[in-house]
Amino acid sequence: MKAIIFTRVATVEQLNLGQTLKAQLARARDYVKKNGFVIKSEYNFNACPAIEKRKKFELVINEIKSSKEKIAVVTETIDSLQRNFKENIVLDELRKADKVELHFLRENLVINANSSNLEILRWDMGIMFAKSYVQQIRDNAKRALREKIERGEHIGRPRKIK
Repeated sequence: MKAIIFTRVATVEQLNLGQTLKAQLARARDYVKKNGFVIKSEYNFNACPAIEKRKKFELVINEIKSSKEKIAVVTETIDSLQRNFKENIVLDELRKADKVELHFLRENLVINANSSNLEILRWDMGIMFAKSYVQQIRDNAKRALREKIERGEHIGRPRKIK
């Protein structure tokens, strides 16, 4: 089976903790080799904005859809690949059509057309926690901005008045 490797580091803190793309890539390549897969392509990126991540996700989806054979997507963790249920719907349709297997290394979880209810539940829970994390970041940012406004501080860059 051919494999797509998908690695991602979302924050500078992750880089500082040693969760580099290089380490993820080495682990994914080792996993691919041990499982007898052949690398079809690799998608690697650092702390990218959501728009860039979405574009790369769409590239992966298009590559899977255009393939004549099933593709294994190998990634470090569920939230590296997806952080919402919109993406889940697309991947789940491909899974049910037996076009993709999802290999989440940290969770030691493989999702495919024959996955059990418990495996699908673990996948859904991982997405739910990832979505919650994104929402917590948003809530914290909003709270910080409200506090700055209440203290009379500027919440953006000062503009030059002409």
